[in-house]
Amino acid sequence: MVVEDIEVLSPIAGIAPDGTQRQTQTEGDRYMDAAQIELANRVLKMIASRVPVPFDDAIRLRHWAILPKDSTLPLAEIARKIIESDDSHLR
Repeated sequence: MVVEDIEVLSPIAGIAPDGTQRQTQTEGDRYMDAAQIELANRVLKMIASRVPVPFDDAIRLRHWAILPKDSTLPLAEIARKIIESDDSHLR
């Protein structure tokens, strides 16, 4: 039996079996990206204003760090990396 024209994705969302990045984004992906950017911007504004970042926001931002090793960085650095990552998709 031959199966053709079926795209099989790895368990890592957005990565094709050959290791290349999948170019299409689902509506859920765009919603999540927007939520990450919004939180990153909000955290940066709080830090700049010397307002304490709520615990839940800090944990969520650390959870959304671009790389797992980035989760131990200061919140401002994690937020900047999230925003820079979004900007790099636009180029």
